[in-house]
Amino acid sequence: MIPNNIELEKTVLGKILNLEKFEIQAKYVDDITEDFFFTQQNKNVFNAINSCVEQNTLAYPHYLIEKNLVDDDALVDIMTYKFESNQKMKYSINELKLIAYRRGAIYKAQEFINDMSRGEDVVAKSEKFLLETTNSLTYGKKRKRKTSKDMIKSSINGIKSGTNKDNLVEYGVDFIDSRIYHERGQMHIIGAKPGHGKTAFGITCVRNAILSGKRCVFFVKESSKEELFERMIAQQTGVGYNDFKFNWESLAVNLQRRIISAYKMFADVWDLIHFFGSDDYIHDLSQIDEIATGITEDHGRIDFIVVDYIQNMKAPRWMRNANKAEVIEYNTEGLNSLYKRLKVAGILLAQLNRDVNGKPHLANLKGASALEQEGHIVSFLHRKEGTEAVDGMVHTEFYNEKQRLGPQFSGVNLGLKVPAVDFVEMTGYTKSDAPKKLQRPTI
Repeated sequence: MIPNNIELEKTVLGKILNLEKFEIQAKYVDDITEDFFFTQQNKNVFNAINSCVEQNTLAYPHYLIEKNLVDDDALVDIMTYKFESNQKMKYSINELKLIAYRRGAIYKAQEFINDMSRGEDVVAKSEKFLLETTNSLTYGKKRKRKTSKDMIKSSINGIKSGTNKDNLVEYGVDFIDSRIYHERGQMHIIGAKPGHGKTAFGITCVRNAILSGKRCVFFVKESSKEELFERMIAQQTGVGYNDFKFNWESLAVNLQRRIISAYKMFADVWDLIHFFGSDDYIHDLSQIDEIATGITEDHGRIDFIVVDYIQNMKAPRWMRNANKAEVIEYNTEGLNSLYKRLKVAGILLAQLNRDVNGKPHLANLKGASALEQEGHIVSFLHRKEGTEAVDGMVHTEFYNEKQRLGPQFSGVNLGLKVPAVDFVEMTGYTKSDAPKKLQRPTI
């Protein structure tokens, strides 16, 4: 019996159609051919996709339907099968190739037997036949054995030489780096209620990272890139954003000089920071992928990509009628794949459900199922409603509820410096709402 796996074929086709970037779709289509598919329906869909790629056109479901390139029922049937990430898609394509190669080996064997039964001289063909069938039938075993051997060798060499540390990306923020090991390709999700400092926390991470020589990209929908930069200056100088932006003349001369010095300092590392605000892009996965890939090609490896925030990301064109949970799942999976492909440390800011009372947990994330599944690290910022500043600090708790490659950690007492809106660890801080002595941090 000739081997086939119809569900696997549909999975591969469905995932290719889910891709929103033409270059990636073309790469996958180039890896396979029509011969890898068993049913005529799957062959027809693949040929329709391939036809679009040959015309430098992204093949997505609505386009194939509008152009009558495939049967609607066939497309719906295929789109019900999907994998969670591009990594699994590559694995699926390898499995698809394995089935096709073995199917081809059986065809060759049948032809060889038919030639013999007709009394033809098959001696000249025998060596070629044995070589082709051996390669086809042992394709999977050879690939697996070689991969395992290389993986073990690479792991041992990396541990001995210490090169594995290059995969670790430090934030330059002591209260994070001492508790979290964020490797390239992993996603750190940070959740908080509205107004509790998600964006400020992201800016704190980026500011410290670029001053440590890291290349960072910050995507935000609700602010312009100029506002992000000015908020970073406010954090660095300890001067309130509104004070230096709208009341410059009323500031003391020493504060004005401090702000000017901060501008000069960031000008020296400006090549390392890439802000993209509401006036630069439409905050969807396709554009984030295109921008991040372009920066990598032009400037080299990225260390951090911050997305503010996941629930604000738009749906792709073919998901316009999908519910919010499906859109969050799609975008989270896509970002996770992007972080892995570009080998960057991803920071994903996330909103909570509006009905959260008290301290938030994993289940309180909006779109919790997808975020909990895809996130390697999940942390939260929390403070009681109405918490007032004490000696220039608003007490905020930072804690972790998931760390796939390390232990969870209990709450860390942070102070949100006002008016600078910058997070710092408050050593010696007690749980009292009004500690007797709290040293004002030096600026």
